[in-house]
Amino acid sequence: MVTTVNHIKNNLGLDITLPDFFQSRSDLLKGSNRPTDDAMKTLLPASYLEPIYDVVVGINEKEGCRFDITQNNEGKFKQRELHCLAQLAVKIQRRPGTLEGQKTVLKNIAFAANMYKKFLEGEEHVVAKDLVNLGNRHTLARGSQGHVYEMTNSMTSNEIARFKRKTGMFMDAVENSNRKYRQNGNIFTKIELGKGAFGKTRIARDIEADRYVAVKKIHPTLTISPENGFINQKPEPSNFYDLDTITKEKLKKISDFVVTPDDELMAESKTSKNIKNLANELAKWRPSSGEEVISIIEKLPDIKAKLLNFSEEELGRFIENLIKGKFANHDNDSPTAYFFSELGVTNIDNFIDNLNVLRTSFESNDTFDKLDAKSREIVLNYSKTFYIPSSDINQPSKISEFHKNKAIQIYNEDRFKLKDPVYNQRFLNTLGKKMLTSLAQLNNCEITHHDIKPDNIVLVQDEERNVSVKLIDIDLLQKNKNGRKKPTQGCIPFM
Repeated sequence: MVTTVNHIKNNLGLDITLPDFFQSRSDLLKGSNRPTDDAMKTLLPASYLEPIYDVVVGINEKEGCRFDITQNNEGKFKQRELHCLAQLAVKIQRRPGTLEGQKTVLKNIAFAANMYKKFLEGEEHVVAKDLVNLGNRHTLARGSQGHVYEMTNSMTSNEIARFKRKTGMFMDAVENSNRKYRQNGNIFTKIELGKGAFGKTRIARDIEADRYVAVKKIHPTLTISPENGFINQKPEPSNFYDLDTITKEKLKKISDFVVTPDDELMAESKTSKNIKNLANELAKWRPSSGEEVISIIEKLPDIKAKLLNFSEEELGRFIENLIKGKFANHDNDSPTAYFFSELGVTNIDNFIDNLNVLRTSFESNDTFDKLDAKSREIVLNYSKTFYIPSSDINQPSKISEFHKNKAIQIYNEDRFKLKDPVYNQRFLNTLGKKMLTSLAQLNNCEITHHDIKPDNIVLVQDEERNVSVKLIDIDLLQKNKNGRKKPTQGCIPFM
């Protein structure tokens, strides 16, 4: 394992443990095959700045592991190291004899180091993903509670491999995503855990704890009313942070049954920016007639869908106020909300649907060779998770053969429990009992969830691979001391 200091030295040719007059400018970018000075002038910054991002987040991406922490308490750069790197780059840049291409590279190194330093110090809450100027593979975000996250919406193959090693999770959204793109020499896989009317759920990584979490994104919505026109409506923040201290402590004590928020953030995103720009453009719109309004609205399907809910009288007032310019002064600056919480393997609905399909195959086939491809993959993943080949089996082909043979052995010798229909039914009964227990625990805290549905009940796996059934998405929760009452918020089919 390499240290963060050596990672910078090996890739950028700068040693932050030495003063500037001991640095050799000929070593600059030695990890990039020492481009010529002319090449440095036009070199894409992201092609050499990524090592700084690596040491900020504490992960050596190419090796898929953390840095050596023996010489750095947490295996990552902090403000002091970033300050030293920026100062070193500036001093070498100002030395007599420094070539123009070298100056360009050193200037970009200093800029990137200072930007990350400001972020870690809390001056910036977001460093947006920018693979051109900073070389950061992912957006970095600081929550309102102080956690620092790497927004791993997309991952390289090395990052996916590390995620699986770290969590022990085989998630369909990770394994079978077909959404890929290439950027800055890397191939990224887009990962989406869930999607609904609220927005999208993705994966993020808590940098300090080196822990993967779920992040739910809720974008602002463009609403329309006859009196107020086009309004960019802000997402609602989580109710969790408004609860009193005693109630929060009660919820933390039942963490085996309920996933409470880790942190939240309100920040501008591409989507919120686009909605804001659209709302502002529409607010400035000065149509001359109702016919012009209708012709333009026809080209905006989302706006048209909202206007279809208006009565004839409301539509008339809307068009009249729009023509008179009464909608021009609305503040349409609304951010996207990000909610961070414990990562679940899957929701209960998807799990039971998949299990019922797989158990048919497992219960009706007594040998491995009779299984369908999906069922074989499950047994093979079981082998990869729980059986490690000996040190003499070190070639990829031999490792693959080892796991296949082990999978066949496990299944054919009846050690694979999912072949037993009685075990499967008892397992489903246990899941049902755990779901009811989670609801009962929340009720004992005098808390109303307001959005109980299968998507909001998940299976969570701890580091020892123990599985729990937990309630998630408790952002609408409220204290309820008056017994039962009809919910006023939530998902309509389940209310």
